[in-house]
Amino acid sequence: MENIRKLVYCFILICFSVSLLNAQQIQVNLLIAKPSSYLSEWNNPMSGKLIIHYIPNGGAGQNETIRISGQLKDGGGNVLAGTSSENAAPLLLHSGANVFGLDEVLSLENLQTTAGFQQQLTHTGKLESGFYQLGVQVFKDSMNLLIPISTMQFKTFSISTYQLPNLVFPKNGSLLYSSIAEKQILFRWTPIVPSPARLANYKLTIVAIEEGQTTLQALQTNAPLLEKTIVGGTQFIWQPNLFFADSTEYKFVWTIQTTDENGNIFSTTGDNRYGLSTPSIFSVQPKKNSNVFTKELEEENKL
Repeated sequence: MENIRKLVYCFILICFSVSLLNAQQIQVNLLIAKPSSYLSEWNNPMSGKLIIHYIPNGGAGQNETIRISGQLKDGGGNVLAGTSSENAAPLLLHSGANVFGLDEVLSLENLQTTAGFQQQLTHTGKLESGFYQLGVQVFKDSMNLLIPISTMQFKTFSISTYQLPNLVFPKNGSLLYSSIAEKQILFRWTPIVPSPARLANYKLTIVAIEEGQTTLQALQTNAPLLEKTIVGGTQFIWQPNLFFADSTEYKFVWTIQTTDENGNIFSTTGDNRYGLSTPSIFSVQPKKNSNVFTKELEEENKL
């Protein structure tokens, strides 16, 4: 008998709340801009936002407590992850426009994932390139009774596939004139494509290749002659202040590591976990061979 009374009470409360909500004006708008492939960065306003317009029936000054439930699907509509409204943190809804981040739509603290998607997050920590759907539903929290005030609505978004920079100059296998290389060497590369929402960080690394070493061995074991991060730029003039002997040819390898402002690697088509462009090798010829220096190389080294 007691259980029946509780059910009747809950039914009456729901009916009353629904009729009260009908007298209110609530609009839920999910806006997705350029979300990061890392879910941990969805607190960034650049990712998007949830806007809830609320006009209480009693006028300004009446606030509501709400909870949000989110759902993430792949491009084919398969559910990857979701958050429970029962376990969601309560949020205060005031009169007018209420703005929330995407991290409150899909809260990591309240995230339940499929086994396959959890494995992906554990392996890479980010979403793979492709299309996704993000859904949100809002509930009114009335004395711990959750009453839906919106239906689950989805918006489609994509995670871009980026092409890492190509190393332009010094070209792979090129030979530089020692008299100029001692003073300055110009490095150029192409920008990451497509252009990210914020300026990319390009870390230029230059390593000398010792006799008998492979390129990979040099990169892994030798201390860099230069490590320089250029924000947004695609060229750098290195003034090495080195002396090159008359009879020795020196070999160097250089590469570019591309990351965002927080040091995260951009999502690419290949399994490139470090964001490194294909290394390029160049040599500095002995001074005794200065007569073989070409006009093309001279033009390339001009400021």
